[in-house]
Amino acid sequence: MSTLILLQSKDLLNQWVDELGKFLDIKEELPKYETKSGRVKKRDSVIGILHGSKNTLTGIVDVVMVGSMYSKGKFNELINSYGMVIMESHDSKILTKKLLSIYPYVIKRVVFYMLKMLK
Repeated sequence: MSTLILLQSKDLLNQWVDELGKFLDIKEELPKYETKSGRVKKRDSVIGILHGSKNTLTGIVDVVMVGSMYSKGKFNELINSYGMVIMESHDSKILTKKLLSIYPYVIKRVVFYMLKMLK
């Protein structure tokens, strides 16, 4: 199931990417993408990232800064392409309500020790 993980800080984003890389064993073909020059390349990982100008989204497991997916009171349309959304605890009740209206099973307050316990 395609999974989107929404986080609030770049430090958390980097931690999630590192831990997911250790924890998950995803048997998927690496996604292809087209460079600005038109060359077709394969991603290095099935775990994609979106923050600032960095966009390596794969559509398999993507770790994203909230600000890159939610702006001016609206979610980016990309959010509709994910089967599951995991959101790190967020103080904004409005954002949480909007996300829950799209995905009623959003997992909040996910912490790393839970992932490590599953190993």
